[in-house]
Amino acid sequence: MILLRIALRNILATRVRTFIIGLLVTFGTALVVLGGSLLSSLEQSMARSITGSVSGNFQVYSQDARDELELFAPPVGTPRIGEIKDFPRVKSVLEKVEGVKTVVPMGTDNAIVFSGNLMDILLGKLREAHKSGDAEATKLLTDQIRRNVGLMKSQVGNLDGFVSKTADFDMQRKLADLDQAASPDFWAGFADDFETRITFLENRIAQLAMDERMLFLSYIGTDTEEFTQNFGLFEVVKGQAVPPGQRGFLFSDFIYERQVKHLIAGRLDRIREKLETGLTIAADKALANMIQQNVRQYKDILYQMDTDASARVLAELRTFLGSNEQEPIPLLQQFLAMDDGNFQERYDFFYRVIAPTIILYQVRIGDTLTIQSFTRRGYPTQVVVKVYGTYRFTGLEKSALAGLYNLMDLMTFRDLFGASTEESRIENEALKKKGGVADVKKEDAEAALFSDDSEPQEEEGSSALLDEYAGVDMKAGGRRFTQDLFDKVYTREEIDTGVTPNAAIVLDAGADERKAAEGISAAIAAENLGLKMVDWKKASGLVGQFIDVIWIVLVVAILIIFLVALVIINNSMLMATLDRTREIGTMRAIGAGRSYVLKMFLIESSVLGLGFGILGLLLGSGIVALLNALGIPAVTDELYFLFAGPRLRPVLLPSHLAVAFVVVFIVSVLSTLYPARIATRVAPVKAMGKED
Repeated sequence: MILLRIALRNILATRVRTFIIGLLVTFGTALVVLGGSLLSSLEQSMARSITGSVSGNFQVYSQDARDELELFAPPVGTPRIGEIKDFPRVKSVLEKVEGVKTVVPMGTDNAIVFSGNLMDILLGKLREAHKSGDAEATKLLTDQIRRNVGLMKSQVGNLDGFVSKTADFDMQRKLADLDQAASPDFWAGFADDFETRITFLENRIAQLAMDERMLFLSYIGTDTEEFTQNFGLFEVVKGQAVPPGQRGFLFSDFIYERQVKHLIAGRLDRIREKLETGLTIAADKALANMIQQNVRQYKDILYQMDTDASARVLAELRTFLGSNEQEPIPLLQQFLAMDDGNFQERYDFFYRVIAPTIILYQVRIGDTLTIQSFTRRGYPTQVVVKVYGTYRFTGLEKSALAGLYNLMDLMTFRDLFGASTEESRIENEALKKKGGVADVKKEDAEAALFSDDSEPQEEEGSSALLDEYAGVDMKAGGRRFTQDLFDKVYTREEIDTGVTPNAAIVLDAGADERKAAEGISAAIAAENLGLKMVDWKKASGLVGQFIDVIWIVLVVAILIIFLVALVIINNSMLMATLDRTREIGTMRAIGAGRSYVLKMFLIESSVLGLGFGILGLLLGSGIVALLNALGIPAVTDELYFLFAGPRLRPVLLPSHLAVAFVVVFIVSVLSTLYPARIATRVAPVKAMGKED
């Protein structure tokens, strides 16, 4: 009790020194509490985002992989991670490990989709209307195409003065084709010579539209039934999930709204989202640029409306704007030049009046999608797959990272991968038989090629050339050829057997990840599965390692703060020791031992450190409580993903307080050891005889 009173007296006697030390200790302690709470909450939210969306708790892939598995790597190439050998056996072994719920096969890759330009789409619709005998639709589409050809001619007409008749023959030919297609004579005889003239438009004019959209898609090939059932954040937004066991494709709803949607409509949606966060068109350069892009791209609206729709929309637009402008181009440009005052009103008008008359999505739910990619051996390939709908992960609707991947069935993925499937084997056998191809041993190849000098014989009733399009309805996009594949239902054995680059391991709710990891590693080694296992952090690449980097930064910052505090406290205590030499000497002379003096200094520093440490704990806890109530907003798409939603609400755990308390106690004790050691060596006689 006496030592405590002495400590309190000494602390109050040097208030400036006490204030400086207290400020450092309080700030450092609050930082430990706040930083620990924030990073723990961030790690939990990241784990929820990543494990619940793409990676599962763990990923396994071939131990012979040349590259590391990174699910969120930039789409600049396909990592060479090899293949899982005998996936059914792997699945059977790993699902027996305690805590493992299931193993979901998957593979990732990138592809290109050419969605075609507007003229191609309109000409396709015109063909269908003419073939079905729909006279009204045929007339409307013919008028729309004729009007669009006239608009194209007016847009490129100013090139005449810049094109040399001798230097650019190709451009001269294109301009001549456009003149022909825009002439009254071309359209006067259109109905009588339908096939010839629509073919001319398809082959010579459609390419001049220059509005073809190319989509770069990242996709996951997986067992769609297993994926949808075991990734808890998965939900269908539009359409339906791919039927179990069938081929199919689901767009990420983020990609569908950002890339597949009409460009002007998509920009209007994004502008509205940003305005809801408090930004303004007047002050934000990015929003102003999007408005200007819409004004310049008025053709994306004008070209898509048929004659009747155009007349109706433009009439309503004149009334809405209170304008007497008769020309459609300046009228649309005036409408699209939005500002903060009229944006919401014009946004509502766009979706109420204009959107129903245009192609809002370049690829619609229920359409077939032709995906072009490169196999792992490097040669180009393509598949046709049906689009069943769009999906997203609950709580991550606005995240670009969570919306990175589209979803397709594993059989279609294997076709793009270049893996041999039963369908491809049957198709190859048919082509070999039709082309007269025979299997030849390597040692007999030369003799087979050069030994027969006879002329090739053409079989009676067959062509010497292989017609690769025989039996395929080209105008129907090859649907007759692929319909059987769309309808086929694959067995579980067929889905599991085949190329599987990697697999996600999903744990039971509440399972101990560390214990499960040990069990999985042991099973892989015991059964010699030839696999490499990584947790969700490593599987997600730089995204998952982001939290480790922040932890390092926080620890370094805390170390620096407490190192400064340690030095200041040490110097202060050392100066206090020198100032109290006579006092210490007197205490030693009347019987106080060295241990008593040591205890006195330790208690003084402990009272100082723990007193301000408790203040730091209260301050840090108060800040965490405030942030939990308000939430930290996710101001970027990346933070939206890391926060697993629009706001991060940090939670205070007892461990955060305990760590802060221990750190403060250790710093307090360490800062006192050297001054206390000096004090215990003070000689009583010499100290008492010292002059003031």
